[in-house]
Amino acid sequence: MQIDYNARVRMRDGLHLSAIVCRPDGDGPFTGVLTRSCYTKWAAPFSERSLFWTSAGYVFIFQDVRGRGDSDGVFYPLINERADGIDTLDWIAAQPWSNGRVVMIGGSYSGWTQLYLASTNHPTLVALSPVATPPDPDRSFPVQHGIPVPSAAAWLATLDGRTNQDLGSCDVPGAFARLPIIDFDRHLGRHLKAWRDWIENAPGSPYWLQQRYQQDLLKSCIPLLHISGWYDDCLIGTLENFSALTDGAHEPGARPAQRMVIGPWTHGGTGQRRIGDFDFGAEAEVNIGEMQRRWFDAHLRGEQDPSSPVRLFVMGRNTWLAENEWPLARTSYVPYY
Repeated sequence: MQIDYNARVRMRDGLHLSAIVCRPDGDGPFTGVLTRSCYTKWAAPFSERSLFWTSAGYVFIFQDVRGRGDSDGVFYPLINERADGIDTLDWIAAQPWSNGRVVMIGGSYSGWTQLYLASTNHPTLVALSPVATPPDPDRSFPVQHGIPVPSAAAWLATLDGRTNQDLGSCDVPGAFARLPIIDFDRHLGRHLKAWRDWIENAPGSPYWLQQRYQQDLLKSCIPLLHISGWYDDCLIGTLENFSALTDGAHEPGARPAQRMVIGPWTHGGTGQRRIGDFDFGAEAEVNIGEMQRRWFDAHLRGEQDPSSPVRLFVMGRNTWLAENEWPLARTSYVPYY
């Protein structure tokens, strides 16, 4: 494996983002597996992932988004991810080791970075696999239909700077207990511009409209493997996105292959069999990387994944259910109010 630890990727405004590029031995050309993250490339299980993907014949590219880690600029959630993502894909396609094809992986914020690109139908993109991805940012996280999510403020505080911040010495519960909530950042000794913007801009305002992606997602012609968990607090994004891309709302003639897998998992515990002391059994333990590799390999060969469009883990029985759609066609709807 050959590694470039600080590949500089030029953006259209002249700034450079930093990426680790891990290439298999040999001349190639190779398909790229791209992850774009706000958590910095050193916070991930980098060695394990890079070895897995290069062993499978891919170039693994892990990039710090704008303003984080070794990348230039100032971090502000979401607003730069579409343009910066396009520039990164253009850069990958121009590399001598590239065959001009790219797939993407990543969860949570890194899922967002994929879905902002899905609607562009960039010529390099072959398939995507967003994991535990929220819906539009004003519909669940960081703001839920006009109500700021307190944990989003703490999340933003951990990203206040180029490196991940430790809030262990901060009185986070005390900050949450004080009003007005817009001053949460001051009680932690910070000025979080995005937190204040989230509170000051009403739902449906131009501020939020420019950050939405779900309506544009209907333009996507790219196959997606959607993955989430029943205990993922952002599950609604995965369910909505899969449903939107598989029902009549999708543009005619542009219905890419879609797969959805929902396990008994939390937002940060995808693929694991345990939540705390509760064990869902061996069936719940899934190698997400291997699942994604099979999905990508099939589409790179121009084949259809033979698995069922929907796989759901049934808790209690602790077994998997293979289905053809979501919501399930046999669903019985009950009005409670």
